[in-house]
Amino acid sequence: MNRASAGLTDPAELFAVGTRITGRLGWTHPDMAGFLTGTGMNVLDITTGLVPRALRDIEAGRAAGRFTIPDPEIALSAAVGGMLGLLQMCQRHPERVTETTVDQLAEAELRLLGVPADEAARLAALPLPPIEAW
Repeated sequence: MNRASAGLTDPAELFAVGTRITGRLGWTHPDMAGFLTGTGMNVLDITTGLVPRALRDIEAGRAAGRFTIPDPEIALSAAVGGMLGLLQMCQRHPERVTETTVDQLAEAELRLLGVPADEAARLAALPLPPIEAW
């Protein structure tokens, strides 16, 4: 994730990149996706990795005025719930989860955080670095 987001400073873009890459774990790193879905919402208690990174980005976005949510931890739990549902869907029905559906989730989560719809759509459609960079 650090390589994929190197050079980015906008917390909303960092959150979007993190969400879009995490959503692609279902086919890029299925073992990791399986671990996350097996852990369920207890993943919120893990002190390293994707979840603390997402919380950091949410808090930074709030501090920068990019996100309007009042409680970053509540927003994080909503975002994690959406991601776990998507990853589980990818395991059960892989044909239904595509790059488009992952990007739609990222857009919806940005809107949940308070990003205006047009800006959320733009951020969710930016090019991602090649998978090799992940």
